Amino acid sequence: MIVPMIKYQFLVYHKELEAFLEAVRDQGVVDITRSEREASESEKAMWNEVNRYGRAMEFLADTARTGQVASAGPAPDMPGGAADMLRSVEGLQQERESLQNKAGQLQKEIAAAEVWGHFDPQTLQALRTGGCQLQFFAAALKQFNPDWAERMALVETGRQNGKVYFVAVQPDADDAAGCETWQAMTAEAEPQPVPEVPAENLQQDLRQCEERLAAIQTELLQLTALRPALVQARDELLTQIDFGDAAQSADDAVENRLAVLEGYVPVDRDQAFRAFLDTQSAVYLASETERHENAPVLLKNNWFARLFEPICAMNSMPLYGEIDMTPFVAPFFWLFYGFCLADGGYGLLFIIAAGIAKRKMKPAMKPILTLVQFFGLSTLLFGILTGNFFGISLGNLAVFADVKDKFLDSDFLFTLSLIVGLVQILFGMCIKVVNIIRQQGWRHAISTISWLWLIVSSIACFLLSKYAGQPAFALGKTLHLAALGLAAVGIFLFNSPGRNPLVNVGAGLWDTYNMVTGMVGDLLSYIRLFVLGLSGSILGAVFNTLAFGLSPDIPVLGFLVSLFILLFGHGINIFMNGLGSFVHTIRLTFLEFYKASGYSGGGQLYNPFRIIHTEQ
Repeated sequence: MIVPMIKYQFLVYHKELEAFLEAVRDQGVVDITRSEREASESEKAMWNEVNRYGRAMEFLADTARTGQVASAGPAPDMPGGAADMLRSVEGLQQERESLQNKAGQLQKEIAAAEVWGHFDPQTLQALRTGGCQLQFFAAALKQFNPDWAERMALVETGRQNGKVYFVAVQPDADDAAGCETWQAMTAEAEPQPVPEVPAENLQQDLRQCEERLAAIQTELLQLTALRPALVQARDELLTQIDFGDAAQSADDAVENRLAVLEGYVPVDRDQAFRAFLDTQSAVYLASETERHENAPVLLKNNWFARLFEPICAMNSMPLYGEIDMTPFVAPFFWLFYGFCLADGGYGLLFIIAAGIAKRKMKPAMKPILTLVQFFGLSTLLFGILTGNFFGISLGNLAVFADVKDKFLDSDFLFTLSLIVGLVQILFGMCIKVVNIIRQQGWRHAISTISWLWLIVSSIACFLLSKYAGQPAFALGKTLHLAALGLAAVGIFLFNSPGRNPLVNVGAGLWDTYNMVTGMVGDLLSYIRLFVLGLSGSILGAVFNTLAFGLSPDIPVLGFLVSLFILLFGHGINIFMNGLGSFVHTIRLTFLEFYKASGYSGGGQLYNPFRIIHTEQ
């Protein structure tokens, strides 16, 4: 449900505005209405600082996950506080990135220099200065001729990747045989760039980079102990930005002598806030918030529905005057997920795995894991009803022969998927009626009520006739026709109260076309519940067949092969169908159910003006 809000309007002397806002902020219950404006240069600078702190915090968190914080030693002193620490983290981060790039480049250079062996760069330069034409070459292994070394000065230095690397001295012009060999060699070999330093020197530079990187890692691990200081500094900046935004949202009045503010307080916190206001010099006016107002939304649901609030928030928050869909989404979502996955073994695995994980996870993750356990419970329930356990059809086992007929078959599941879809759509239309009455009045809901009356009365007449063994719609035919006539009046004449009746008739015809085609399409969409459950059970059975059909007769090896196929196959099936069940259930919720309920959304989440504090 949506918590009712009390609307406040404050009239404050402009010199007392900051003091009043500080006092209101300490209360932490008022959601102040903000004005849309462009951020000032000082605010942009503060947001830049906030982003810097955020990046440093994330960087330290990643560092802590990749190293042993306890063995890194004590944290260093930071006389300059969080600002000094931020500069240290950013400096170390930049240095680490630079050294990592340098190390990568050195590794490439080492790989290129290793084939040339050990040499002295100074000696190499002296030879060149003395007129010795020393050049470096590489030739394919098939093209390299060992006889070249017998006819000219040539030394092979190494072989790598199918190539021969060698160094040769260009013969003098009067050495005819050497020049001829040189020409033959240069036709087959490719000149290589002259290495500046040998691989040994590069390896020494690489070791220095790695030693410094290890030292930086240790320094960063030591700084992770001071991460709360960064969090606190960022929270202080956010609080300062929020305070300035609240102050700028005040409207000036009486020649800029007074400031006018507007805000909302949840009704259950109103009494304590009024007692606080009585101690202040500000003048205020409190009133109940009307449903049509764009007030912030605060949800208050029971423990079960609260688990599904993050899922509903993936769409949008409801408007203040709308009905909160979360309590109505929760049971359907829970049911549909199990319908889609429908494997008792998978459900049991979800329950156990989430239960174990809850012991190690942070408190913020426990509601999500509890939700996973509920999904496992619904999956286990449908697995029992359909007789499916890790892809095994329990009805085919001798131990379940007596209850084989009790398991739900495919035909029944197909029909059941349409029935639950129809129930959800009709329930959504009931919610739509209530929403329209709350927001616009009962006259605007006549058309939707008429459609509900038409559908429900037709279904009731059909079922009663079938139960009585009579032709369809034969039982109570006169009453049914009267019901259809009454529904037609509401659909064609009261779809838009206050408008010309002839225009309403035309609009009614268009609405009828949209309702019939949309209703059929939405209803058929629920077949996915049956299809997903059937495909998951078939895939599980296929992997079981492969596991025992492809395993060799060798005892130990056969067991290992079967175990691998079972774990790999069912792992894929759980991932694909578990994710598919979630996605398709969301689709049915946000499209079919929300469409039937007339859900608008677009509400603003209740965000009280308070001192910002990030839980760590």
